[in-house]
Amino acid sequence: MVKRIMWKTLLRIELGAAGNQAPCVLPFLLPGLRYGSSSAIDQHHELARERSKTVTSFYNQSAIDTAAEKPSVRLTPTTMLYSGRSQDGSHLLKSSRYLHHELPVRIAHRIKGFRSLPFIIGCNPTILHVHELYIRAFQKLSEFPPIKDQESETQYCKLV
Repeated sequence: MVKRIMWKTLLRIELGAAGNQAPCVLPFLLPGLRYGSSSAIDQHHELARERSKTVTSFYNQSAIDTAAEKPSVRLTPTTMLYSGRSQDGSHLLKSSRYLHHELPVRIAHRIKGFRSLPFIIGCNPTILHVHELYIRAFQKLSEFPPIKDQESETQYCKLV
């Protein structure tokens, strides 16, 4: 509980008291922007949207907490050997469905690990950046709709 409060305090410091000021601590989230071009502005707006989702997830973390409580299903090399290949490609759908279920759980475990770090380590900008990357990955992977056919499997592969 204390660590969550510390993370929230750190975010308030980083984003400003009102929460709508420009971030001042993590400038590395905007690499390679060339101000003046419309694509750079679009890229900036996209990063701002992702950043607001990331910040929101610090406060609405029930999905991450729920996924972190689930046990991860381990596959051994022997299990993978016997999963085999089918002529119709159904093994690809099974693998994609497994990853669709398993990746958010494993990423949630990593996020939980980041949140259990001592506060002074969690203040490191590099650690914060990696933590945010994990949160973004969790959001994108968990928001992906269930995999039902070859087309959705292909889209999921592109996402991963």
